[in-house]
Amino acid sequence: MPLVEDTSTYQYVHAKSAWMSARDDFKAVALLAETGAAEGSLDSIMKQGSYAEYLAVVGEPEAGTSDFRTVIPCLFTLVNGIELTAKGFAYVGRPDDKPKILKFREVLANFEAEFPGQTEMLALIDAYVAESVASPLFASFLTANDLDGVSFFDTRRILKNVDVVNLIERYQPLYYSVAEGQAFFTQLAADVAGKPELLDKLQASIDEEGRPNPETSALRLS
Repeated sequence: MPLVEDTSTYQYVHAKSAWMSARDDFKAVALLAETGAAEGSLDSIMKQGSYAEYLAVVGEPEAGTSDFRTVIPCLFTLVNGIELTAKGFAYVGRPDDKPKILKFREVLANFEAEFPGQTEMLALIDAYVAESVASPLFASFLTANDLDGVSFFDTRRILKNVDVVNLIERYQPLYYSVAEGQAFFTQLAADVAGKPELLDKLQASIDEEGRPNPETSALRLS
């Protein structure tokens, strides 16, 4: 497919980078969800065997580090992928604008308002990030911790390791190998299915010089 000549390549380069990172986030989440669906919980990423493929994607942890339980970090990675996807669309939507630093809520609100046709990603937002999330088990986890989806993920940048562990300790089905936990991860695996491929297609729509193909160029809003 021929590329569209565009002098405003800066934003497109950032969109490509954001979508590549989002692709890797979704790939890591998919691998963790597959393990959770089989085992009912996620142990330390230091564990070998079933986590080998996950570690091959995200890289081996630094020596001496231990992610005690990976459920919450898994969800944080999921939402990071959603946020990066939305930011990529913001870049291609207004490629001539200067980049703006927006809060998480603003990024999501803009994406939902400006790209209503991106139904796959909007469904993922509704399931895990909305004020009233669609995932029953995750909704009960949030209720138990007096949170909603958006406020919970707002804490990504300020939570310390001990806070993450405390959150997980307060909701056992995501901690032990039980049927309820398996159902959650089975649903998570289904929800992220196809997302790495979707993001790979999006990032490939922009070449290394920041030139979009006609389909991505048509996403321009102004």
